[in-house]
Amino acid sequence: MKSQQEYNSENNLRIRIRIIKSIINQNRKLLRVRDIYKKNGNNQDFNNNRDL
Repeated sequence: MKSQQEYNSENNLRIRIRIIKSIINQNRKLLRVRDIYKKNGNNQDFNNNRDL
């Protein structure tokens, strides 16, 4: 049987992994959008918007 502390630390790791995965997926989507913009010749928007 696991102690409460072991259970909590495993749970925290699972939550962190989930958050990191969601951030990675968000970044992938943004990169895809940026590539589409670049292919369409809309580079100017990305020079002004460093967040994207």
